[in-house]
Amino acid sequence: MADEEKPGMSATERFKRRKAAEASPKPTVAIVKVEPMILPEPPEEPIAKHTEPVAVSEPKFDIASGPKRTYLLAPNKILTTKCKEVDKIDDKIISLAHDMEDFLKNPPPLEVKPIGFAAPQMGMSVRIISCMLNPMAIELADKDIISIVNPRFVYIKKVHLVTETCLSLPGREYKIKRGKIVKIKGMLLDGTPRTFKGHDIVAQMFQHELDHLDGILLNSPGRG
Repeated sequence: MADEEKPGMSATERFKRRKAAEASPKPTVAIVKVEPMILPEPPEEPIAKHTEPVAVSEPKFDIASGPKRTYLLAPNKILTTKCKEVDKIDDKIISLAHDMEDFLKNPPPLEVKPIGFAAPQMGMSVRIISCMLNPMAIELADKDIISIVNPRFVYIKKVHLVTETCLSLPGREYKIKRGKIVKIKGMLLDGTPRTFKGHDIVAQMFQHELDHLDGILLNSPGRG
C-alpha cells in the first residue's frame, strides 16, 4: 500500500493519488554490459631440449715442446685410452721419445725412482715406452735407457704375485700378478726391429708399461 493512501480516504481521492504517483518519474537502474576481461597469459617456460653432453677436451700437448714436460695423474682420460700405433717415426716422435728418456734420467723428486715410462703418461696417446734395461746399475749409461716403438709381447712366463707402484697413482701400492720372464719386440727410433727379454724387475717393468699403452692402470677393474 502506498504511504499516501490513508484509512477513510474516498475512492476518488485514492484514484487521483495513484494516477499522480504513476505520472511521477520512477527511479531507473542503468544496466551496463560488462565485457569479460581477458588477462594476458604468462609467457610459457622454455622447454628444455635434450642435448648431448658436451665432451670436455683433454689438455693437448705439443710433442715438440721440449724436455720440460710433466706427467699425468689419474684420473685422466688419456691414461685409460688404448694408444694408437706409430705409423711413422718422424722428428716429433723422436723428440717425444727423447723427452721420455730425459725424464727417466732426471726424474722429479719421488719416493720411488721410475725405471719405465709410457707415452700416455706424458699426455701422448701413442705406443712408445722408454725403459731402463739395467735399472740396478749405480750409474746409467746412455745405452741403458732406450725407447721402443710399437712394443708387443712375444711371451710371458712364470706368473707370480708382486707389489707395484705407478707414477700416475702416487702414494699407493698394489698386489698384482706378473710374469717373471717376458720377451717383447718392437722398433728402435731408427726403425730397426728388435726383441728384448726381461727377468724379474725388468720383466715387470715391460708388462707395466705395455699395460699403459692399452689404457690399463693398476687400479683398473678386474686387476689383481
